[in-house]
Amino acid sequence: MPSEFIDFGLDIQSDQLFGSTFPEDEFEKERQVVTEEIRKDYDDLNYRVEMFNDSLVFASTPYARTVLGSPKSIAEVSRQAVIDYYKSQYTPEKMLAIAIGDFNPDSMLALYQKYFGSRPRGTQSREVQINYSFPASGQIHYRQTDTKVSTITITYPAPDFRSKDYYAFEMLTMILNANETSPLYKALTEGEKPLIQSLSVSLDTKTEFTNMVVSAMTDDAANADEILKITNKSLQDMTSQTIDPEELNRFIVKAKVDEYLLEERLHYWGIIKAPYLAVGGYGFVKSYIDNLSAVPPEEVRKAAATNLSDLKYIATAVVPNT
Repeated sequence: MPSEFIDFGLDIQSDQLFGSTFPEDEFEKERQVVTEEIRKDYDDLNYRVEMFNDSLVFASTPYARTVLGSPKSIAEVSRQAVIDYYKSQYTPEKMLAIAIGDFNPDSMLALYQKYFGSRPRGTQSREVQINYSFPASGQIHYRQTDTKVSTITITYPAPDFRSKDYYAFEMLTMILNANETSPLYKALTEGEKPLIQSLSVSLDTKTEFTNMVVSAMTDDAANADEILKITNKSLQDMTSQTIDPEELNRFIVKAKVDEYLLEERLHYWGIIKAPYLAVGGYGFVKSYIDNLSAVPPEEVRKAAATNLSDLKYIATAVVPNT
C-alpha cells in the first residue's frame, strides 16, 4: 500500500489479527469452505504424493500433518476450541512481520510497536518440541491412487542449516537438479527407453533438521526399483566426483539472478522467504547468497562424501490403481 497509508493499514491489520469474533452463523459457513478447499487439494496428485510421503518421512511429528487438516478434523472441531486456540496462539510474540518497501525503519518499528506492542502476550509457549529420528527403511513403500503416472520420492538425511556442510550440500543439490546437465538426470534418461519423464531434487529445510528430496515421475510403476537403484548409485558416485569450478559458478550466478528478480516482486518475496525466516531467522535469509558464493568446488565433493557415503533413505511410490 502507499507509504502514507501505512498507519491506517497496520491499524486494520492488527484489528484483523486480534479482534476476530467468530460469529456462530459465519463459523459454520467457513467450516464448509475449508472442507471444500481440502477436497480440492485431494484431487491434486502432487498433494496426495506429498501427504503419503510426509506421513512416513515425518511419522510421529507434527510435520506429518497437513496444514488445513482433514475433512474429519474440520467437521469435529468446535467453535470454542478454535476461539481458545486463537486466544492462546495469535499473540504478538508468536508473529513474524515482513515490511518491504520505501520507508524509514525507525518510524515503521514505532508503528508496529503502537499497534502490536501493547497487545497482551500469550500464556503458552510457541515452541513445539520435535524429536526427530530419520526413519531409514531401505525399501519402497507403495500407495495406489487414481492416476496414470507414477511418482517415486526418495528422501535422504542432509546437513541442517547450521552445519558447515549445508551450503556445499545445497550446491550439490543444485547440480543434481539441473535437468539435462545433471548426472542423475542423465543416468535415469539414457538409452532408448528413459526410466523417467521428469526429475526434481531439493532440500527440505526445517528448524530441527534438513532432508534432501529426490522426486521422479515415470509412466511405468515397474521402474521404481531401478530408479531407486540408479539414484543411490549416482549419489554415491558424487562422493568422488570432481566439481568443475565454472559449472559451480553458473549455479551461483543463477541463484543471484533469481534473488535479484525476486526482490523486484516485493509481495512475492515475502511469500517465498517467510518459511526460511521462520526456520532460521533474518540472518539465515540475508547471508544465504554470500554463504553459497563462498563454497569452493572441493567442499561440494567433501559434503557428498560426508553425507552420502553411507546412504540412508526412505522411498515412496504413488502408483496407478490396479
